[in-house]
Amino acid sequence: MATQTIKPANLTAKSRSNPNLSLASIAPGSLQIFSTIQPSFPLAQIAQALRVASLGTPALVVQFFQGGINQGVEQPRILGQNLTWVRSQIQRRLDQDSQLSPAEIDQILSLWTFTKTAIASLDYGLILLDQLSLAISLDLIPQTEIIQQLSDRPPALDLILTGTQIPIPLLELADQVTHRRN
Repeated sequence: MATQTIKPANLTAKSRSNPNLSLASIAPGSLQIFSTIQPSFPLAQIAQALRVASLGTPALVVQFFQGGINQGVEQPRILGQNLTWVRSQIQRRLDQDSQLSPAEIDQILSLWTFTKTAIASLDYGLILLDQLSLAISLDLIPQTEIIQQLSDRPPALDLILTGTQIPIPLLELADQVTHRRN
């Protein structure tokens, strides 16, 4: 189990969504990974994000390879007060065998840029990243960049990664790994 040291510089950092809240008073966040054999909708993990949001903690769901009309980082879905849901503005569901157009690649990379900003922002207590590992296997985002981003996350941020073919170096970063067989 990975442990995280809270550095003194972080002890006085303030949350942008709640400036009266010092990170020193928050329990360290965790990295949970839920791996499946075949792509599936991460219903249990999205329900977890909904529960967290209903209790007052801002949560973000990012689905890298799910798309829809009038979606994308410019048009996130806001559910209730505390849950933001972002999908790429791709008009189809993508998978490992998809041939991506340049516009689709741009959409996924735009979503990754948005996600990096969200992770660093202190605006969320929970961020769920669905199918980020597929971006690695399709050579869209370097694995080292993702590992660095996850390692440098704010100390109180809970992260959930879901997907297939999650690389071992990412699994080694996790506090909890669940492999679903069906």
